Amino acid sequence: MIGNFLSQLIEVIKWVILIRLFANLFLRNEKPNWLLMLESLTEPLLEPFRRLLKPISLGSGNIDFSPVVLFFALSLLQSLVIRLF
Repeated sequence: MIGNFLSQLIEVIKWVILIRLFANLFLRNEKPNWLLMLESLTEPLLEPFRRLLKPISLGSGNIDFSPVVLFFALSLLQSLVIRLF
């Protein structure tokens, strides 16, 4: 029961990260309030990964791989939770 709850919670977090990732790709100039809220929710999770993986500079922009790494880390954690509970 607790394993199912934790697995669903991790799934929601993964979706929030994906939504933030794609919204930042398409909404570069303007940030609606819902995106600012997603950023405030996910930033504490992304910050440790950003310290480990610095963004890669490409011309005039940067590529940040921390959301991708966090997504995979959450997937591994979810798999572990399902197996343990």
